[in-house]
Formats: sequence, C-alpha cells, structure tokens
Amino acid sequence: MRLGSTTAIVATLTLALSTTPGHAEAARKAAPAARATERHAPVVLAGRGQVRPALNGSWTSLHEGSVLPDRGEVRSVDEPLRLQLARGATVDLTPGSTLVMAGQLEMQIPGRGKISAARLDLASGEITVTTPPASARGDLTAVLVQGDTGMVAICLDGEMLVREMGSRRGDPEGGLGVAATRGAVELESRGGFHALPEGQAAALRDGRPTALSHPIIGSPTWHHEAGLESTGPLAVVTDKEASAALTLRLTPLDGAASYEVEVARDEAFSTPVWRAKLPGTTTTITTPPLLPGRYFARLRARGVEGLPGGRSVTRALRVALATLPPGGAARGDGFELPADHALRWDDPADLEVAVGRSGFIRASAELGLVHHEPTSALVRITGERGFVPLLLLPSPVHAEITLGPRLAVWPANPVEVEVRLVSTRRQPSDDGAAGFDPKLRVMVNLDEVPVRWRREGNLFRATVNHPAGSAGPWVVRVEARDPQDNPIGRNFLEVIAQR
Repeated sequence: MRLGSTTAIVATLTLALSTTPGHAEAARKAAPAARATERHAPVVLAGRGQVRPALNGSWTSLHEGSVLPDRGEVRSVDEPLRLQLARGATVDLTPGSTLVMAGQLEMQIPGRGKISAARLDLASGEITVTTPPASARGDLTAVLVQGDTGMVAICLDGEMLVREMGSRRGDPEGGLGVAATRGAVELESRGGFHALPEGQAAALRDGRPTALSHPIIGSPTWHHEAGLESTGPLAVVTDKEASAALTLRLTPLDGAASYEVEVARDEAFSTPVWRAKLPGTTTTITTPPLLPGRYFARLRARGVEGLPGGRSVTRALRVALATLPPGGAARGDGFELPADHALRWDDPADLEVAVGRSGFIRASAELGLVHHEPTSALVRITGERGFVPLLLLPSPVHAEITLGPRLAVWPANPVEVEVRLVSTRRQPSDDGAAGFDPKLRVMVNLDEVPVRWRREGNLFRATVNHPAGSAGPWVVRVEARDPQDNPIGRNFLEVIAQR
C-alpha cells in the first residue's frame, strides 16, 4: 500500500499498529514509517457481536452499547452488526464479517484539507461505510478500509460498500470490491488514490495497477403474472397449522452474478423468516412452506465483484387462512360447505374477491355459496394481477324428503316418510352419500315424536301414526341434518282430522 504518493496524499502517516495474529503482518507492511498523529475514539457496538482483543486469542461476546477495545477484531454473528465510530461515522457488517480495528489517522489530501480517518482492516465479508458530510470547519471524517491483499479504499463524504474478495496477497482473484453508493470515495490505484464516482463500482485486485469502474448493478424487478396462478404470492389454507410454499418470479437483470432474497413477517424486515442466495440465472423463486399470515419479500442482485446493487420494491405475500364451518371439508377440487354456511377469512384486509363473472371487490369476512349452487370465486392480493381460483361446493349430501299421502286424514291414513340421500358431488363415481349417517327428526306440531327408521342403502323410511289424544289439524315436519348438525333437507305435510 503506497500511502505516500504525491499524486493523492500530501502528507505521510505513521501508525503504532497492534493487531491480532494473522493480520499483524499485513498491517505492518501497509503502514508507512513517517510522522503522524494517531488518535483513538471509542467505538460503540449496536446489536450483538463478538470481540477478540489484539493480543488475546479468545472471543468475547458483547451486546448493544458496549465500547470496543482500541485494538482487536470484531465479528458479526447471526444478524447484521453496526459500529458507531467517531464523529458520526458508522460501519455495518453483514453476518459473518470480521474487521480489525487498526487505529485512527490524521491526514492531508489535496483539495480536502485535514482528514481524521478511522483505519479498519477487512478480514472477511462485506461492510457498508457511512461518513457524515463536511463540518463547518471544512474538515471531514473519513474511514479507510484495507483488505487482506493490501488494497485500500477511503470513504470521505458519503457511503461505500466494500467486500473482501480474497484472503492472501498474490491471489489474482483476491482484492476489494468497492461501490460508491453516495458521495466521495477514493481508491488506491497506480500508486495513488483516484476518485471512484458516485454510482460506480470497481474491483481492486492484487497485482493489477488499474481499477476500471462501471455502474453499480441495478435493482431487480418482480415479474407480476396476470391471470390464473397455480402457485404465486398468495396461497389459501384451511388449517392454522397448515403451511404453503409461495412462488415469485423476477425479471432477469443484466450483469447479475447472483441474487439474495429475504422474506420477513414485517415490512421493515426486522423479523426475517427466510433468506437465500440464488444464482444469477434465477427467474423463479419458491419459498419454503410458510404458516398462515402476512409476509413481505425483497430482492437484491450482486455483480461480478460480489457487490450488491439496490433493493427491489417490497412485495406483499400471503398465506391466507380460510376457516371452514362445521361440516365443511376441503377437497382436491374445492371446498364443500353446508347450507347457509361460509368460509371465514382470518384477515380479509388486502384481499380482493371476484365471484362468478363479477369484478374484483374488497373481500368481506365471509365467502359462501350463491343460491346454494356450486360457486366459482377468484382471490388475489390487492395490487396483484394474478389470482387464485376457489370452487365452493354445496355439502356432499342433500336429503330429498317426501311425505304422503298428500291428502292425509288422521287417524285413517298413516303418514309415510321417505328420506333419500343424494350426493351433490360432480363425479357419479364419487358418492358422498355412501356411509353417510344423517340425524333424522320428526315433529308433529311442536312435539317431537319417536319413529322407527328402516334403511335401505341411501333410503330411509318411517311411518308416522296419529298421536293418541291430540286433536287436529296437524303439521308433520321432517328434518335431516348432517353429523355436525347442519341442515341438509326438510319438508312438511298438513294432516286433517277425520269427520
């Protein structure tokens, strides 16, 4: 690392570096021997991380608000980690990244004046460096980042992404990937520092004197399917313990070497439930099975240096819970509903429903049969163009009840009752009435009367005689219910008294 180049830095620096074993040699080679001022400021941890002091081989877990040692390594563990540096600068580490805290520098750069720079050695992973704008005095707070291969980048006034691409000097594929997402960034190239324009990315590779920049890879976009979707961003389940995988499609992005997808319970992505790295050829993403609820997805592409571009817009996902009424059942071709009952959404907000040939409207709390007939419905997430089809079917069994004779006179004419169970399923071979055990009830006026039922397959017969001691006229009512006590049929007959 040639920090004394007259083309970029008009001052030499000195560091009393004390680093952990494994980084000491690289840091010693990188530090020039000359005059300088070294200054330390407390580094504060935001979140959970591990620290290994410079001369101690063990890791110590620290938590939010901890002040880090002046020298040593810091590592993010499972979640992203933020370091609060001096004068408002911050460093965000992705999970698995490791930094060496290598001290504080004061330096002069032509046209920039005096700069106070925090020195960091990026041992592995990826970081985002953010520095505040110039103060009223005209000096800047900068962060200098060096990789294990000796490549250097400085964030002067804005934000940069830095990714360690190699682990040793001499590795032709090693170095630093750097992206200037905002403001001023300087790279070491050809013996001096040269500006990396905002919105550009470059790879600093060991043994290559130049770093050709190119635009940072863009933000990926979702591909929204229109029409019927067998799988998509919405799934409907009928059990709160059930789960369903969701499918998303993306528009291929030129220059994408890979993609990263996140799915979370909240739009801020503070509670992620799934993260995955996908190849740059990916066009379809399938999530793992998700429990009922609302979810949000976002996508990010990475270029050839492994540096990320912008994020996609956040997309709403849903595993909607539609609770079946007692006696209802989910079948391969739809949902069977008892008469006068409906599906009930656990959360109808942000769902739209179209029934029959009508257009989409905001979903209400329930969705039921129309005129007790098979009913086709479409459901979608508000704002989406694709939809999920739902077929609502009447209860699988309907009871056809007949009473006779039509002009019955008591006590001369006993009333004969027939209850025939009829399957409502569309396939003749699928007899929903087979083995069905209905609840049958006979009422004369307001009193239930016992009868003896005779079953022949799906046909039930009974005889109702004149109740002793009662005077007419009478109304004989017969009602059939399913095992869950939902009505499946009823009929009545008026009987007159014999003169």
